[in-house]
This record gives sequence, structure tokens and C-alpha cells, in this order.
Amino acid sequence: MGIHFCLAFCEIVLAVPLIKLFEQSLCFSYYSVHDPSIIENGGSIPEALCKVVEIQQDLATIRGWKSLLDIVP
Repeated sequence: MGIHFCLAFCEIVLAVPLIKLFEQSLCFSYYSVHDPSIIENGGSIPEALCKVVEIQQDLATIRGWKSLLDIVP
């Protein structure tokens, strides 16, 4: 029981940074094509600009596929 809890907890803790990485990657790809002037020096993009529908739809698709593939043995 304790091991199961630790494994589940570790997976939950890692989920947030992973989602952030997916979102940053999608955001960079989106603005590289649609408006490269948004991308600041060093490749950073203000987080608020990554909340557009197009990026969030792609993020939801990736999260859905990841959830599906996580349960496949």
C-alpha cells in the first residue's frame, strides 16, 4: 500500500512540469509560424500568450493521448 501511494504521488508531482513543457513547446511552435516577433530573446514567450485556443486544443490532444498510452501495459 505504501509503495503504491509513493508511486502515484511521484507521478502526480511530475505531471505539472511535464504539462508545462508540452505547453511551452506548442507555444514556441505556434508563434514561430504565426508571429515570430512575439518570441523574446532566449526563446521565451509570455505565458499568457500560450493560452490561446489553438495551443490549448493541441495540448488537450497530447494530454489525452498521453493518458491513454500511460495505461497501456
